[in-house]
Amino acid sequence: DADWQQELLLQLAENGVAVYSAHTNLDCVANGVNSVLAKRLRLQDADMLDTVSGLGRIGELEQPSKLHDFAVFVKKALQADYLTVGDAGRKVKRVAVCGGAGADLIGLALAQGADTLVTGDVKYHEAQQAVFSGLNIIDAGHQPTELPVLDDLADRLSLRFTEKHWDVAIQVARETLLLKHI
Repeated sequence: DADWQQELLLQLAENGVAVYSAHTNLDCVANGVNSVLAKRLRLQDADMLDTVSGLGRIGELEQPSKLHDFAVFVKKALQADYLTVGDAGRKVKRVAVCGGAGADLIGLALAQGADTLVTGDVKYHEAQQAVFSGLNIIDAGHQPTELPVLDDLADRLSLRFTEKHWDVAIQVARETLLLKHI
């Protein structure tokens, strides 16, 4: 019980709760965090951004958009409280996404012809690197870029259990935003 994570695991074990966490695996797989994020943002023909790790996706918008208009759409689609936007002066057409903290994919996004990257946890110098390299960047927050996969995953699990005639209840935990803008 040396820190909050170990204490939490002990509490779960003491209450007979099993935990399986495939966080990074879920980021990388087909129909995982990044695939669902790409679908939520209506990217056409989304493909893997980093073919080595499996992180991120890149695809096309049906119609080019002004950055402001696309950012407003992203905010609504992800139900984000706020966005931080870096404007490189480009129209939005080819978009890279990475749920969570994906600013380390700026170089790959540029190399694959992206004009915009949607991710979370972008630091100031990472934003500078993106914008001055010609890449619009949208920081939609860590949680809003990852949470869409939960309902999608719950729906897929429910369908599988129903097909097997298993009586299983799926509950999606609703996390309170840790960081809030006031």
